[in-house]
Amino acid sequence: MRNWILLLFAAFIFASCSAIPEYTGDSMIIKAGEEGMIKLPADTKAGYDWIIGSISNPGIAEMTEKQNTEPEKTTSDNTQVIKIKGLKKGKTIFTFNLIKKNDVLVKKSRTLNVTVY
Repeated sequence: MRNWILLLFAAFIFASCSAIPEYTGDSMIIKAGEEGMIKLPADTKAGYDWIIGSISNPGIAEMTEKQNTEPEKTTSDNTQVIKIKGLKKGKTIFTFNLIKKNDVLVKKSRTLNVTVY
């Protein structure tokens, strides 16, 4: 019985350490080789998508994945989850633009300061 408790405890610790941290502000601090994620409100059903407008230092971090989530309420917009991976130590700034497909006008912009240690 004691071994099972230790095994469950170890599994819990491993699972909690391997989770990708979520950032909600305008900055992200991640370790080189690891990922962090942000959730941005989007209206993908109306054709809007968050794209990278610019990266001040692309060798520091990169976007590895972007996925859509469904809204929690029927009246709210869906969300795009964007994962950023740290490549090497340094700082960079991502600028994300919310834009409709085949459109040139940006609906919203968002900057994310990323520090990789």
